[in-house]
Amino acid sequence: MRIVTKNTFAQTRKFVSKIKSQSFQILNTIKKKKKLVGGIFLIQVILFLSMFATGLTFQVLGINEARSVIEPLQISGASPENLEAAQELAKSFDAISQSYNTMWKYIRYSMYIPFLLFIILNGIIWVMTLGLERKVNLKQSVKQWLRFAGINLMIFLPYFLLTDWYVSRIFTANVDVNNFIRNLQIIGYLFLPLYYLAMSGFAFIGKSWKEIVKEVYNKAIKKIYITLPVAAVLQGLIVGFGYLLFLTLDTDVPHLIYVFSAGTLFFAIILITRLIWINYIQNA
Repeated sequence: MRIVTKNTFAQTRKFVSKIKSQSFQILNTIKKKKKLVGGIFLIQVILFLSMFATGLTFQVLGINEARSVIEPLQISGASPENLEAAQELAKSFDAISQSYNTMWKYIRYSMYIPFLLFIILNGIIWVMTLGLERKVNLKQSVKQWLRFAGINLMIFLPYFLLTDWYVSRIFTANVDVNNFIRNLQIIGYLFLPLYYLAMSGFAFIGKSWKEIVKEVYNKAIKKIYITLPVAAVLQGLIVGFGYLLFLTLDTDVPHLIYVFSAGTLFFAIILITRLIWINYIQNA
């Protein structure tokens, strides 16, 4: 028992020492390449705002179209006993059908357009972040971005298509609502391991596809007992500072200084945790 405790304590000290060493290296890198860091910071802000704006806009448009589908059905009073109301509702079928199709178009836009923005802008961010450690030319940068895009398309596109198909079934098939919600939660939980694999792959986009697969298997899967807890802590920091930013915005009159300070901390944490993750998993 004492031997196990000593080994655990030694591993913990080694882990903390490693993180501290990497943190000092990251701070030195940031000091040396302030302009590149500033560019990364700016693109992160643009990415966040553009994904939030497009996602929210199309969701609102989709909700408005959903009302155009639901309200006529609620107020029509159509039933087997009220054939006149059913006939009136039938006259509105084309308009309801058009609103339904438009609603799904906006819902899909709210999912796929932010995903496209994520690939384009976040790919640039990851390439620039790797450039903090090692300078690369334009050709290498393009290859890194293409690998980033490829990882996203291979991991997340099938996931979004599955979610799209499953959610659309609630309106087109005889689905039990309780089972639907439970399965939707399972689909939501499935995102977490996929995100972990993607984040692991992003750290190796500077390598060939063969090496990416090998590194992800060796570092993210075989050593999951040491890499997953670090990933969870880093993502917890991002969520925590994101919630802090939300609290500064969730007021009747947001205080500009508080919002700016919380936003700066939030985007700084995203950059720092990304650098820590890259250094940690590459050397795991």
